[in-house]
Amino acid sequence: MGDEFSQTVSLNRASSITIVNRRTRGGMAEIFLAVDGAGHQVIVRKLRKEHRFNLRLRRRFHQGIEMRRKMGRHPNMVQYISQAGGLRPYEVIEYVPGDSLKAMIVNKHRLVQEQPFMLLRPAIWAVSHVHERGYLHLDVKPENFLVEYVGEGCRVKLTDFDFCQPITTTQVHRKFGGSLMYEPPEFLSNKTVSPRTDLFALGVLGYYLFSYHMPFVESSHDLLKNKSGNIVQFSASNPRLSQPVQNFLMQAIQPQPENRFARGEAMLAALDAAETEHRSRLEAPRPPRPPRVLGN
Repeated sequence: MGDEFSQTVSLNRASSITIVNRRTRGGMAEIFLAVDGAGHQVIVRKLRKEHRFNLRLRRRFHQGIEMRRKMGRHPNMVQYISQAGGLRPYEVIEYVPGDSLKAMIVNKHRLVQEQPFMLLRPAIWAVSHVHERGYLHLDVKPENFLVEYVGEGCRVKLTDFDFCQPITTTQVHRKFGGSLMYEPPEFLSNKTVSPRTDLFALGVLGYYLFSYHMPFVESSHDLLKNKSGNIVQFSASNPRLSQPVQNFLMQAIQPQPENRFARGEAMLAALDAAETEHRSRLEAPRPPRPPRVLGN
């Protein structure tokens, strides 16, 4: 590491936040583990140095900070604590010990294998809260959900609000973008957005969570055409993909927006119904095996 990270340093003269180490480096920001004046661990998310003179990215970064603040306190949100401006603005946010949902799926964590409903439901709660606050998230993906392990269960929290737009927005700039594999056909074709944009992304996330693969062929050069009908088939050998679960997931990723869930509440109700039917099928007594007929 360079000199900047060779020792514990204060973030700036006016701050009692002390950097411990750099955790990771994203497309827009560097992420640091830090300790506040009371000794609590926090995360500092600071605009990358090479972006400090890029007015467009600085504005987007500031917007993301403000969006997080506007989300208020919610059990499924990574909480805002404070912020500072300047050429390299930063935000101080809640530290969530654990993993990203993406890492859990890749590693087939125990909770992913045994409790996929428990992981998907709070993700829908979180996105629904963003909509209730009057915004679209527009970057829903498993990397942006952090999972804290609590006993045998977990807490799932949404983060990264840099792409948020008012919920009244119907179209975004051509250069605006989130994550390609989680964007619906109408977004890929003309950048049309609505709450269904986020719910489609949740459907793709759910498909990945339950099946361990994406619903669309990633190597396709014509992704828009691919998302309009060419969906990777479910594995019949996966017991988690019962027919109720498949029906729920297929509705969530329908190519036509009007055929998908319009609101988070409807998606949650459908998930609850799918889980109830799924569990009833698992618990239903199996019919007795017919007697074995022996040959003469």
